[in-house]
Amino acid sequence: MSASDPPVVRLVPDGAGYLLKRRSWADGREELLVSWMELTPGPRGGLVPREEWMPRDRVYLLAGVDYSAVEHLRHAMSSAGAERQGAAVPAVPPGWPAHIPPPGAPKWEAEAEAWLLDCLPADFRAHEVVRDPYVLTWMAERHVGYALTALRAGYRGAAVDFKARLAPHVIAEVLDTYRTEGRRLTAAAAAIKVVGAALQRARRR
Repeated sequence: MSASDPPVVRLVPDGAGYLLKRRSWADGREELLVSWMELTPGPRGGLVPREEWMPRDRVYLLAGVDYSAVEHLRHAMSSAGAERQGAAVPAVPPGWPAHIPPPGAPKWEAEAEAWLLDCLPADFRAHEVVRDPYVLTWMAERHVGYALTALRAGYRGAAVDFKARLAPHVIAEVLDTYRTEGRRLTAAAAAIKVVGAALQRARRR
């Protein structure tokens, strides 16, 4: 990281990013604009740049890091106040993935469907039935669930299988990789249920 980069923050439940801006509201709420690289699931997955305003309780400021130069915006009205005055502010369901627009936001259904499809092998996109929200959710849940089962089996066997071939520090890195991917897949499994349920409700209307 260069001296010109924004200061680093920790993200909840896991991860790290850069703090770009801060904003506070008259009702005491504070939000932070954070950028980070997200690892998306599926064969076509990879590191994708993300940027989003997050509630203060989802971001940890690190001790010893200077955040004084970060622009701090102050607003007289909170989003809750805007709702009272008739402005539509989509609610974010608990467990909703940070990079997908919440239900009610523009294009949220297309983004939600695309994310669920990314949880499956790429060739599944060629089958129209997979785009049925119930089928898509069912398949995504099982695919990620099987991936978690395989990951846990690999974690249990890695230290034994690699002991004669790899140095201890390499084995430690392998195990750490399994732990990191385990956290990601566990979070994805929980998010699939939330996103799938919202998409099914929307398509039934």
